[in-house]
Amino acid sequence: MPTPSEVARLTPKQRGVLELVAAGEPDKTIAKRLGRSPSLVHKRVRELHARLGTSNRVQLTLVAIAYGLAATPPRRFVRVMVVER
Repeated sequence: MPTPSEVARLTPKQRGVLELVAAGEPDKTIAKRLGRSPSLVHKRVRELHARLGTSNRVQLTLVAIAYGLAATPPRRFVRVMVVER
């Protein structure tokens, strides 16, 4: 889990992408919402993984929830959590 200072150092663009990832949005949808290319969004997600020490979108979502950047996990995320137990 990243420290609060690591999360606080995220840029506004990175925070925006993190919030949308935590909402369960795929890269293409995030790109359309932000008016960017899917490859740029994919790059931002990789940057988030590097900065926050995560390796997948589920971990990013958990970080976002833990630090108040996402209210609740997306519906499909909850199903994954139940199935993996």
